[in-house]
Amino acid sequence: MPKAFSEHEREIVQHAMLETGSTLIRKKGIRQVTVEDITKGANIAKGSFYSFYKKREKLFWDIIKREEQQLIDKIERVAADDIPVKEKIQKIFYDLFLEDNCLVFYLSQEDLQYLIRKLPPELIKADMESGQKIVKNLLKMCGLSASDENAKIMMSMIHTLQFVASNDRINDKTVRNKMLSLLVETFANYYAEVE
Repeated sequence: MPKAFSEHEREIVQHAMLETGSTLIRKKGIRQVTVEDITKGANIAKGSFYSFYKKREKLFWDIIKREEQQLIDKIERVAADDIPVKEKIQKIFYDLFLEDNCLVFYLSQEDLQYLIRKLPPELIKADMESGQKIVKNLLKMCGLSASDENAKIMMSMIHTLQFVASNDRINDKTVRNKMLSLLVETFANYYAEVE
């Protein structure tokens, strides 16, 4: 029987599980991280995992959402800067979204599809709706139109960068980084023109 945790202990263990999972995803990839890996890193019994999560994929989703929120917080600070739109877009995409340790480099399309298959459809649907709102807010913060079309373009840009960043077929880091730089420059130029 799993150990009962106090509220304080739950917070500490939850944080340890998220941190451990985040590190392990970067080292091994989502599909290779086991519940045992997580519980060992968080220093809890394997059975205790299930008093926090019904399945490991939900933990992975929480890790992604936590890191996404940290990224959004940084983006909001950049968007609030009094600099030209092109420079904002460059900073948002290149300095933040494509930061070396950003989770986007470690999540392949296969990993994301795997999570989508394993998680409840209503969770995925709610996340997609939330993502649209986040993108529209980002556009507004940058002083751009938050139309549905602009939001779709921005989401497509994000997905394109994520695809290139995590594509294991581009195994030359220099080539991958050059491709990402070219894409960011193209996106920044596009938004500078539509401003």
